[in-house]
Amino acid sequence: MKTPVNQKAALLAFVLLVFLLVPSAFSAEDTQTSAAETKASVPEATVVTPDVKAIAPETQASVPAQAPVKTKARDLPIQNIFDTNSAKVEAVADSLEYSKDSGKMIARGNAVITYQGTKILADYAEVETNAKKAYAKGHVMIFRGDEPRLQGEEIYYDFGNHTGSFPNARAMSAPWFAKGADIQQVRDGVDKIRDGSVTSCNLDKPHYEIRCKKATLYVGEKLVMQSATIYVLGKPVFWLPWMEMPLNWEVPFQAKVGNSTQYGAYLELSKAVTFNKYLAGKAHIDWRSKRGFGAGWDQYYDFGKY
Repeated sequence: MKTPVNQKAALLAFVLLVFLLVPSAFSAEDTQTSAAETKASVPEATVVTPDVKAIAPETQASVPAQAPVKTKARDLPIQNIFDTNSAKVEAVADSLEYSKDSGKMIARGNAVITYQGTKILADYAEVETNAKKAYAKGHVMIFRGDEPRLQGEEIYYDFGNHTGSFPNARAMSAPWFAKGADIQQVRDGVDKIRDGSVTSCNLDKPHYEIRCKKATLYVGEKLVMQSATIYVLGKPVFWLPWMEMPLNWEVPFQAKVGNSTQYGAYLELSKAVTFNKYLAGKAHIDWRSKRGFGAGWDQYYDFGKY
Protein backbone atom coordinates (compact mmCIF):
# COMPACT_ATOMS: atom_id res chain seq x y z
CA MET A 1 0.00 0.00 0.00
CA LYS A 2 1.45 3.29 -1.04
CA THR A 3 1.54 6.26 1.32
CA PRO A 4 -0.29 9.27 -0.07
CA VAL A 5 1.86 12.22 -1.11
CA ASN A 6 0.31 14.50 1.51
CA GLN A 7 1.13 12.02 4.29
CA LYS A 8 4.76 11.73 3.11
CA ALA A 9 5.13 15.53 3.09
CA ALA A 10 3.66 15.79 6.58
CA LEU A 11 5.97 13.07 7.86
CA LEU A 12 9.00 14.70 6.33
CA ALA A 13 8.10 18.05 7.86
CA PHE A 14 7.66 16.44 11.29
CA VAL A 15 11.08 14.77 11.12
CA LEU A 16 12.73 18.03 10.06
CA LEU A 17 11.06 19.92 12.89
CA VAL A 18 12.25 17.36 15.45
CA PHE A 19 15.76 17.52 14.02
CA LEU A 20 15.86 21.28 14.45
CA LEU A 21 14.30 21.45 17.92
CA VAL A 22 15.90 18.52 19.73
CA PRO A 23 19.58 19.76 19.70
CA SER A 24 18.51 23.16 20.98
CA ALA A 25 16.49 21.59 23.76
CA PHE A 26 19.39 19.37 24.71
CA SER A 27 21.74 22.35 24.71
CA ALA A 28 19.48 24.44 26.94
CA GLU A 29 18.95 21.51 29.28
CA ASP A 30 22.67 20.80 29.42
CA THR A 31 23.39 24.46 30.19
CA GLN A 32 20.85 24.60 32.99
CA THR A 33 22.11 21.27 34.38
CA SER A 34 25.73 22.43 34.26
CA ALA A 35 24.87 25.68 35.97
CA ALA A 36 22.88 23.90 38.64
CA GLU A 37 25.70 21.38 39.21
CA THR A 38 28.25 24.18 39.41
CA LYS A 39 26.12 26.13 41.85
CA ALA A 40 25.66 23.09 43.99
CA SER A 41 29.30 22.10 43.99
CA VAL A 42 30.91 25.55 44.47
CA PRO A 43 30.02 27.58 47.61
CA GLU A 44 29.19 31.26 47.30
CA ALA A 45 32.17 33.58 47.70
CA THR A 46 32.83 37.29 47.68
CA VAL A 47 35.47 38.70 45.33
CA VAL A 48 38.09 40.64 47.26
CA THR A 49 40.22 43.40 45.69
CA PRO A 50 43.30 44.87 47.34
CA ASP A 51 41.45 48.04 48.34
CA VAL A 52 38.00 46.58 49.23
CA LYS A 53 37.25 44.35 52.23
CA ALA A 54 35.20 41.18 51.82
CA ILE A 55 31.57 41.25 52.95
CA ALA A 56 29.79 38.18 54.21
CA PRO A 57 26.75 37.05 52.16
CA GLU A 58 24.38 37.46 55.06
CA THR A 59 25.41 41.11 55.69
CA GLN A 60 25.97 42.15 52.11
CA ALA A 61 22.41 43.39 51.57
CA SER A 62 22.46 45.65 54.64
CA VAL A 63 25.73 47.45 53.80
CA PRO A 64 25.35 50.34 51.34
CA ALA A 65 27.55 50.31 48.27
CA GLN A 66 30.56 52.58 48.48
CA ALA A 67 30.95 55.27 45.83
CA PRO A 68 34.15 55.04 43.77
CA VAL A 69 36.94 57.27 45.03
CA LYS A 70 37.55 60.23 42.71
CA THR A 71 41.18 61.06 42.08
CA LYS A 72 42.14 64.66 41.31
CA ALA A 73 43.66 65.16 37.89
CA ARG A 74 47.26 66.30 37.93
CA ASP A 75 47.71 69.95 37.00
CA LEU A 76 49.75 70.56 33.87
CA PRO A 77 52.65 73.06 34.01
CA ILE A 78 51.03 75.11 31.20
CA GLN A 79 47.32 74.71 30.57
CA ASN A 80 47.66 75.43 26.85
CA ILE A 81 50.20 76.84 24.45
CA PHE A 82 48.30 80.13 24.24
CA ASP A 83 48.51 80.79 28.00
CA THR A 84 50.57 83.99 27.88
CA ASN A 85 50.63 84.25 31.68
CA SER A 86 52.68 81.05 31.83
CA ALA A 87 55.16 82.11 29.17
CA LYS A 88 58.65 83.10 30.28
CA VAL A 89 60.99 85.92 29.36
CA GLU A 90 64.30 84.42 28.29
CA ALA A 91 67.68 86.14 28.17
CA VAL A 92 71.10 85.30 26.75
CA ALA A 93 74.18 87.53 27.20
CA ASP A 94 77.89 87.53 27.91
CA SER A 95 77.06 88.28 31.57
CA LEU A 96 73.78 87.63 33.39
CA GLU A 97 72.67 88.62 36.88
CA TYR A 98 69.36 87.62 38.46
CA SER A 99 67.70 88.66 41.71
CA LYS A 100 65.08 86.16 42.83
CA ASP A 101 63.53 88.53 45.37
CA SER A 102 62.85 91.34 42.89
CA GLY A 103 62.56 89.13 39.81
CA LYS A 104 64.96 91.43 37.97
CA MET A 105 67.49 90.26 35.42
CA ILE A 106 70.47 92.27 34.14
CA ALA A 107 72.14 91.29 30.86
CA ARG A 108 75.44 92.78 29.74
CA GLY A 109 77.17 92.29 26.40
CA ASN A 110 75.40 90.93 23.29
CA ALA A 111 72.12 90.69 25.17
CA VAL A 112 69.22 88.87 23.49
CA ILE A 113 65.87 89.11 25.25
CA THR A 114 63.07 86.89 23.92
CA TYR A 115 59.38 86.69 24.78
CA GLN A 116 57.12 84.67 22.50
CA GLY A 117 57.57 86.18 19.01
CA THR A 118 59.36 89.37 20.13
CA LYS A 119 63.15 89.63 20.36
CA ILE A 120 65.34 92.51 21.59
CA LEU A 121 69.04 92.79 20.80
CA ALA A 122 71.14 95.30 22.77
CA ASP A 123 74.45 95.93 24.51
CA TYR A 124 72.74 96.20 27.90
CA ALA A 125 69.28 95.23 29.14
CA GLU A 126 67.29 95.12 32.37
CA VAL A 127 64.26 92.85 32.50
CA GLU A 128 61.50 92.63 35.11
CA THR A 129 60.58 88.99 34.59
CA ASN A 130 57.34 89.10 36.59
CA ALA A 131 56.01 92.28 34.96
CA LYS A 132 57.47 91.28 31.57
CA LYS A 133 58.98 94.74 31.00
CA ALA A 134 62.42 95.65 29.72
CA TYR A 135 64.80 98.58 29.38
CA ALA A 136 67.61 98.29 26.84
CA LYS A 137 70.31 100.57 25.47
CA GLY A 138 73.17 100.45 23.02
CA HIS A 139 72.60 99.37 19.38
CA VAL A 140 69.06 98.26 20.13
CA MET A 141 67.07 96.26 17.56
CA ILE A 142 63.58 94.83 17.97
CA PHE A 143 62.42 91.90 15.86
CA ARG A 144 58.88 90.64 15.49
CA GLY A 145 59.39 87.10 14.29
CA ASP A 146 62.23 87.34 11.75
CA GLU A 147 61.40 90.88 10.61
CA PRO A 148 63.17 93.95 12.09
CA ARG A 149 60.66 96.43 13.48
CA LEU A 150 62.46 99.16 15.44
CA GLN A 151 66.00 100.45 15.85
CA GLY A 152 67.46 102.94 18.31
CA GLU A 153 69.89 103.56 21.12
CA GLU A 154 67.45 103.27 24.01
CA ILE A 155 64.04 101.68 24.51
CA TYR A 156 61.43 100.91 27.14
CA TYR A 157 59.28 97.92 26.22
CA ASP A 158 56.30 96.06 27.69
CA PHE A 159 56.29 92.49 26.35
CA GLY A 160 52.85 91.67 27.74
CA ASN A 161 51.02 94.53 26.00
CA HIS A 162 53.42 94.95 23.03
CA THR A 163 53.83 98.65 23.81
CA GLY A 164 56.96 100.75 24.17
CA SER A 165 58.70 104.10 24.02
CA PHE A 166 61.62 104.74 21.65
CA PRO A 167 63.34 108.14 21.69
CA ASN A 168 65.24 109.07 18.49
CA ALA A 169 64.35 105.76 16.88
CA ARG A 170 63.71 104.29 13.48
CA ALA A 171 60.71 102.15 12.51
CA MET A 172 60.77 99.74 9.56
CA SER A 173 58.03 98.36 7.34
CA ALA A 174 59.78 97.26 4.15
CA PRO A 175 60.42 98.94 1.82
CA TRP A 176 59.69 102.06 3.94
CA PHE A 177 61.69 103.54 6.80
CA ALA A 178 60.42 106.08 9.31
CA LYS A 179 62.50 108.14 11.75
CA GLY A 180 61.21 110.21 14.63
CA ALA A 181 62.26 112.26 17.62
CA ASP A 182 59.89 110.02 19.57
CA ILE A 183 58.17 106.80 18.54
CA GLN A 184 55.45 105.24 20.68
CA GLN A 185 54.25 101.72 19.94
CA VAL A 186 50.63 101.89 21.12
CA ARG A 187 49.87 98.27 20.23
CA ASP A 188 51.35 95.48 18.17
CA GLY A 189 51.84 96.75 14.61
CA VAL A 190 50.83 100.40 15.27
CA ASP A 191 53.44 103.14 15.91
CA LYS A 192 52.90 106.83 16.64
CA ILE A 193 55.73 109.05 15.30
CA ARG A 194 56.44 112.66 16.31
CA ASP A 195 58.65 115.06 14.32
CA GLY A 196 59.68 112.41 11.85
CA SER A 197 60.39 111.59 8.23
CA VAL A 198 59.54 108.75 5.87
CA THR A 199 61.44 107.42 2.86
CA SER A 200 62.20 104.23 0.94
CA CYS A 201 65.84 105.31 0.43
CA ASN A 202 67.96 103.45 2.96
CA LEU A 203 70.75 106.02 3.29
CA ASP A 204 71.84 108.32 6.09
CA LYS A 205 71.03 111.24 3.77
CA PRO A 206 68.21 109.96 1.52
CA HIS A 207 67.66 111.37 -1.96
CA TYR A 208 64.07 112.14 -1.02
CA GLU A 209 61.93 112.01 2.10
CA ILE A 210 58.58 113.16 3.47
CA ARG A 211 58.87 115.11 6.71
CA CYS A 212 55.87 115.45 8.99
CA LYS A 213 54.83 116.71 12.41
CA LYS A 214 52.87 113.58 13.27
CA ALA A 215 52.45 110.19 11.67
CA THR A 216 50.84 106.83 12.40
CA LEU A 217 52.44 103.72 10.98
CA TYR A 218 50.26 100.64 10.47
CA VAL A 219 52.86 97.99 9.72
CA GLY A 220 52.29 96.34 6.36
CA GLU A 221 49.18 98.45 5.68
CA LYS A 222 49.59 102.22 5.48
CA LEU A 223 51.26 105.35 6.82
CA VAL A 224 49.12 108.38 7.68
CA MET A 225 50.95 111.74 7.97
CA GLN A 226 49.90 115.20 9.13
CA SER A 227 51.52 118.41 7.88
CA ALA A 228 53.71 116.56 5.38
CA THR A 229 56.43 118.25 3.30
CA ILE A 230 58.13 116.44 0.41
CA TYR A 231 61.90 117.00 0.22
CA VAL A 232 64.07 116.15 -2.78
CA LEU A 233 67.86 116.36 -2.37
CA GLY A 234 67.28 118.21 0.88
CA LYS A 235 65.02 120.89 -0.69
CA PRO A 236 61.27 121.25 0.08
CA VAL A 237 59.17 120.96 -3.08
CA PHE A 238 55.59 120.34 -1.93
CA TRP A 239 53.45 120.56 1.22
CA LEU A 240 50.24 118.72 2.12
CA PRO A 241 48.16 119.12 5.27
CA TRP A 242 47.37 115.41 5.25
CA MET A 243 48.83 112.48 3.36
CA GLU A 244 48.23 108.73 3.34
CA MET A 245 50.83 106.34 1.95
CA PRO A 246 49.75 102.71 1.31
CA LEU A 247 52.46 100.23 2.23
CA ASN A 248 51.01 97.12 0.61
CA TRP A 249 51.27 98.52 -2.94
CA GLU A 250 54.40 98.42 -5.08
CA VAL A 251 53.39 101.70 -6.76
CA PRO A 252 51.04 103.70 -4.47
CA PHE A 253 50.91 106.67 -6.87
CA GLN A 254 51.43 106.73 -10.62
CA ALA A 255 51.31 109.38 -13.36
CA LYS A 256 51.51 108.52 -17.03
CA VAL A 257 51.77 111.04 -19.90
CA GLY A 258 51.81 110.25 -23.62
CA ASN A 259 50.24 110.53 -27.04
CA SER A 260 48.50 107.94 -29.21
CA THR A 261 46.43 107.84 -32.40
CA GLN A 262 43.47 106.41 -30.46
CA TYR A 263 43.35 108.89 -27.56
CA GLY A 264 45.53 111.76 -28.73
CA ALA A 265 47.48 113.45 -25.95
CA TYR A 266 46.64 111.90 -22.57
CA LEU A 267 47.36 112.13 -18.85
CA GLU A 268 46.57 109.17 -16.56
CA LEU A 269 46.74 109.43 -12.76
CA SER A 270 46.19 106.63 -10.25
CA LYS A 271 46.26 106.68 -6.45
CA ALA A 272 46.12 103.56 -4.27
CA VAL A 273 44.15 103.61 -1.03
CA THR A 274 44.44 101.08 1.81
CA PHE A 275 41.59 100.77 4.31
CA ASN A 276 42.97 97.76 6.19
CA LYS A 277 45.05 94.66 5.46
CA TYR A 278 42.11 93.04 3.66
CA LEU A 279 40.41 95.94 1.87
CA ALA A 280 42.12 98.28 -0.61
CA GLY A 281 41.40 100.12 -3.84
CA LYS A 282 42.84 102.34 -6.54
CA ALA A 283 41.31 105.55 -7.93
CA HIS A 284 41.89 106.61 -11.56
CA ILE A 285 41.54 110.06 -13.14
CA ASP A 286 42.35 110.31 -16.84
CA TRP A 287 42.30 113.06 -19.47
CA ARG A 288 42.42 112.38 -23.22
CA SER A 289 42.36 115.09 -25.87
CA LYS A 290 39.98 113.07 -28.10
CA ARG A 291 37.63 111.88 -25.36
CA GLY A 292 37.92 114.30 -22.47
CA PHE A 293 37.96 113.40 -18.77
CA GLY A 294 37.25 110.04 -17.22
CA ALA A 295 37.40 108.46 -13.76
CA GLY A 296 37.16 105.02 -12.24
CA TRP A 297 37.78 102.85 -9.20
CA ASP A 298 39.38 99.42 -8.81
CA GLN A 299 38.33 97.44 -5.73
CA TYR A 300 40.50 94.76 -4.16
CA TYR A 301 39.71 92.38 -1.32
CA ASP A 302 42.02 89.82 0.21
CA PHE A 303 40.12 86.76 1.44
CA GLY A 304 43.20 85.51 3.27
CA LYS A 305 43.24 81.74 3.74
CA TYR A 306 39.80 81.46 2.18
